[in-house]
Amino acid sequence: MKKFIIIAGLLFFSTLTFSQDNSGKTVFNCPIRSMYKTSMLYGTQVHPLTDKEFFHNGTDIVAKLGAKVFPIADGIVIQKGFKQSDGNYIIIQHTDGYKSMYSHLSRFSCEIGDRVNIKQAIGKVGATGIATGPFLHLSVYKNDELVNPESLIDF
Repeated sequence: MKKFIIIAGLLFFSTLTFSQDNSGKTVFNCPIRSMYKTSMLYGTQVHPLTDKEFFHNGTDIVAKLGAKVFPIADGIVIQKGFKQSDGNYIIIQHTDGYKSMYSHLSRFSCEIGDRVNIKQAIGKVGATGIATGPFLHLSVYKNDELVNPESLIDF
């Protein structure tokens, strides 16, 4: 199915790369294709460094340092940078109001404005920012509201 999106006044056409399962649930691709495990889930958690309860706005995926990170769906890189807590991060705009954020990367493999697809690595797993070891923190938004990644991706 072809969709179009407008970012910064530019019109882009893209193929919708996520699907719906038999129940009608939207399904995205897992961003890690090598061995991994989820370590901290979305929702209220106890922080491993401060031992205080907090709301965790995504899913943490432990993987080997340098493992390739792929977008959960085709899209356009709209932000890339460094934040004290998130380390190196990338934000991708997808169709249908979805955005995804990938944090704690060791390296970037894309630039702002790049069109990326699910077969193209966008970065590598790292331990930048506040981290206890190498992992990817994935946050997903629908119309700028947080969405539980575990409800969209079969980890």
